[in-house]
Amino acid sequence: FCPVKYLPAYYRIQQYALPIFLLVIIVVPQVLNIDPLGAYLNATAYNLFNFAFPY
Repeated sequence: FCPVKYLPAYYRIQQYALPIFLLVIIVVPQVLNIDPLGAYLNATAYNLFNFAFPY
């Protein structure tokens, strides 16, 4: 995947990747007042549920 001499730098960066990702996924949509998860669910899961159980 990458040469052994670059692995320490890769792991140093990787330890911060998940917290930054979670911050971007949770905080940025709240600050910008957008709902990407809700839009995704409206386009997929809710439509499938309404198709399967039309009452």
